[in-house]
Amino acid sequence: MGSDYLYGGSDDDYFMYETSADGATAGSSYGYDYIGDFASGDTIGILSGSTLDTAIDDNSADDSITFVTPSGGYLSGAPLDATNEALYLDTTLTDGSSYYIDDYSAWSPSTLATMINGLINSSIITGWSASSSGDDGLIVVAGDTISSIYYYLEDGGNTTGTYVESSELSLLVNVDYVLDSTEVVIV
Repeated sequence: MGSDYLYGGSDDDYFMYETSADGATAGSSYGYDYIGDFASGDTIGILSGSTLDTAIDDNSADDSITFVTPSGGYLSGAPLDATNEALYLDTTLTDGSSYYIDDYSAWSPSTLATMINGLINSSIITGWSASSSGDDGLIVVAGDTISSIYYYLEDGGNTTGTYVESSELSLLVNVDYVLDSTEVVIV
């Protein structure tokens, strides 16, 4: 239930999550897990058949995660819904001045919400309209040296210019490694 310090070893390690409550409560910057010594070959796993798997695996319920990933400094095709189960945000996403993904944006739900909304309003993230209440998924934030994994659950309270609120983001884990989308799987 969050606040765990986990460390990898020399073998391929699996770090498993079953519910959104395995990290911090929604909107909180405290109570998440931390994984140190993560290395290539390690995996962040969502346990197949778990509450978290059932929540995010909307697209065919096929025990795989459908990520929307950046291309050419843009992220097209958001939001998280029955088709898109996860977003991968990395340092290529920037408006060139105020809104960008880095290590700092990975640590705090309120900062991440501000960055995502700024990138949507700057048309760096496109295709995000008002999500329906109950739409959910994972958001993997790959900063310069760390990564964070959030569970996102839309509450339906969107206003113009505000698509993601900190109260909709639960920080599961910070990892001392720059994850790619293939290292977060359902197992």
